[in-house]
Amino acid sequence: MHLVGADRFAQQSISGMLEGSSYAIQGYANPIQFLDRFDAGPGCVVLELRMPQMSGIELQARLGDAKPPLSIVFISDCPDVPSAVQAIKAGALDFLVKPVTAAALRDAIDRAVATDRARRTARADSEQARERYATLSPQERRVCRLAGDGLLNKQIAWELDLAEQTVRVYRSRAMRKLGVDNLAHLVRFLVCLDM
Repeated sequence: MHLVGADRFAQQSISGMLEGSSYAIQGYANPIQFLDRFDAGPGCVVLELRMPQMSGIELQARLGDAKPPLSIVFISDCPDVPSAVQAIKAGALDFLVKPVTAAALRDAIDRAVATDRARRTARADSEQARERYATLSPQERRVCRLAGDGLLNKQIAWELDLAEQTVRVYRSRAMRKLGVDNLAHLVRFLVCLDM
């Protein structure tokens, strides 16, 4: 977990609230230090809304292109509704107003870490799907896409001007290469591919 912008006292306070959890906390005094050292590893980022050199909202915007997107939780010492709305619309998972209870902080971080894990898993699955899809011939790809759209073999044959038996062969080869064994799995595979 990365904690950005909190002073030493706040970092110690947050560390105390998370005592007993499995989170390793890396503190950064300001956004510039964070940007210089951040490695985009798993976890989440807890941002103070108001920081020197750059606001939490500005830092969030700079981090917006990270792949997968970073799980961000904001903490603020004043209830700033427009900033909270802006942060959430830009993808922040939570916006906590100080004083924050240990339970609320743990819950927000647990959700952010779970979201980060899910995003990383989905990204890895999508990359594996792309690698397997790349092994298909162009005709196998066409057949898969049309099958995924719900067309029957005879409709695919008519669409691609092929014999129905040829469509069956392409479809069978493609499904074997993709590691799917029925139409429902093929559709899920294609959805994962498009993520």
